Amino acid sequence: MKWWSKLVWNLSIPPKARVMLWRAFMNVIPTAQNLREHHVPVDGICECCGSRWDSTEHSLVFCMGVRKSWKDSRYWQIMSKAEGLTLMQIAWAIHEEFTCEEYEVWAIMVWQVWVLKCRSKHEKMRVMNEVTENDCLMLWESFQRAKSAYALNTVMGLEYGDKKWLKPKRGEYRVDVDVLYDESTQAFGVGVIARDEHGTIIAALAKKTRPTSNTMVAEVMAVVEGIVFSVEGDLQPIRIFTDSMLAARVMVNPAEEAAFLPQDIRDILDVARVCMPL
Repeated sequence: MKWWSKLVWNLSIPPKARVMLWRAFMNVIPTAQNLREHHVPVDGICECCGSRWDSTEHSLVFCMGVRKSWKDSRYWQIMSKAEGLTLMQIAWAIHEEFTCEEYEVWAIMVWQVWVLKCRSKHEKMRVMNEVTENDCLMLWESFQRAKSAYALNTVMGLEYGDKKWLKPKRGEYRVDVDVLYDESTQAFGVGVIARDEHGTIIAALAKKTRPTSNTMVAEVMAVVEGIVFSVEGDLQPIRIFTDSMLAARVMVNPAEEAAFLPQDIRDILDVARVCMPL
């Protein structure tokens, strides 16, 4: 269990990447060789480079279509000597040689190599796109920022994401906000639903927002409308829920995140944030 925790489940990477890595360690990703061993009528040849042994390790590390991605990364010093090892053994060597953060970037690279290899197969691409360590590092950093924003939003009473719907805490009101775009009129509308601690809908609002061509502005305005609507209806304390990570980040840290907003909306935002529960 400690091995799985260190190499997979405790990693701060997207859940899809963790699941894919676990499947690769268990040798159950659908490479040509694995499909053949499970009696699927394929020839077992790698469609990317023509190798007659498309194993998990070949598909993710040694295939000529993906080798350049690894050669340009810092991990090649370990992986170049890994011929004959399983992917889990390679992962353990990487984990022992590099920092935890660097290992997480490696895990994201493995995931992205598999995603692009599958895409090149289904789209019948002659040349597979390269996965760069820098792109995977940026993806890792974006995931860390998203996690931090979510943690801050939860503390401040504003939440982002599609997690399981929960009733508000006792004495609290839950306010869900969302934006609707009408293609025929190119106008944005805002929807707000307020529920009490029993999950019963006690108030709702639907209205057009100010004209804007920027979806991000509309998402932020939806949160603002939800706060103003709650205050005017004397619904406090509140916990705002939005599916826009950007809107959540703007509410938590407007000084750095709200530069794209018009000044009058930023003024409204400053007033609305005063009403946010701390």
